This record gives sequence, structure tokens and C-alpha cells, in this order.
Amino acid sequence: MNTKYMRICALIVLFTLLLSALAACAPAAETEEPAADTEVVAEETEAAVEPAAEPVTLEIWINDRVSQPGMDAMTAAIEAWAAETGNTVNITEGAFFEMMGNATTAIPAGSGPDILLLTNNYLGPSAAGGLIVPMDGALTEEELAKYTPGALDAFTLDGSLMGIPVAADINALVYNRALVSEPPATMDEL
Repeated sequence: MNTKYMRICALIVLFTLLLSALAACAPAAETEEPAADTEVVAEETEAAVEPAAEPVTLEIWINDRVSQPGMDAMTAAIEAWAAETGNTVNITEGAFFEMMGNATTAIPAGSGPDILLLTNNYLGPSAAGGLIVPMDGALTEEELAKYTPGALDAFTLDGSLMGIPVAADINALVYNRALVSEPPATMDEL
């Protein structure tokens, strides 16, 4: 594998570990303090990242579907990774639909990002349009085991891992009134 690909994979793994911790340990919405585990996660991942032989510049596009605490944590992780490896990371933030529209022309033209955050419902069209490529082999079995099968399935297309989940989102809970008389009011009840 080429060196730039391996560095991109290392950065993706770093983001994944950081954002997974944020999703599980983030404070309540009314609290403005960052998650307590954020610093610990960054320290744990430092040992896994090896300095690059030749520094590279990576372009990352992050859309507005990432919360501000998530964005702050992601930026801190990127800066720490860049300082440790000597690489440069340019972050472009923007509105989701605008960035997706720009990606459809920028990536084929060779001016798009190395890493693009997108929701899994855009996986098929993004793969069909050549915007994303399989990541098979980018993560070790140990790293893959940190995810629930459903989370990885959401980013798997035709048997190939096409992305790494960084957050979980539940939009609705649907139930059958004939089978469930009273829906759960909390996640604990569920």
C-alpha cells in the first residue's frame, strides 16, 4: 500500500476512536464542557500512529452534521496527529448538501478531499459516482471489533467496507401497536 493511503487510514482510525468515545461519553446537550474521555482517547491513540517518512498534506471535508463539541474534539485530534507525524491537515467545514454537491465535481477533478464525512445513506450513490473507494484492510481485526456489527454493516456495500462510522443517530422509533401497548419513554425502558 502507498504511504499516503496508510497515513490517511491512521488518521481515520484516530478520528474513529475519538468520535466513538464522544458519541458514547458526550455530556448532556445543556452542558458545554467537552467529554471527560476526550483527552484519554487522544493519548491512547498516540501510540498507534507512527511518524511519516515524508510529510503529506491531507484535505478533510467536515460537514455541519458534526456537533460543535464533536468538531472541537475532531480538530484537536487532527492537530495532535499532524504535530506528531509532521503531516499537514487542511480542514474545510461547510453545509452538508453544499459539500456533497461540491464533492461530486471536485473529487473526479482531483481537487477533492482525502477524507470526506458523509452519512451512510449517501454510501451507494457516492460509491457509484466514484467518490469513495473500499477501505478493506484499512483497519485491523482488533479495531473492527470495537464497532457493533450493525454500525459496520451501515458502511458496507457489496461486502466491502466503504467508510468508518463516527456517530450513531436514531431518527425514529417505530412500533406495532398490536404488539406493544405502551411504547418506551426512555432508552432504559427500551
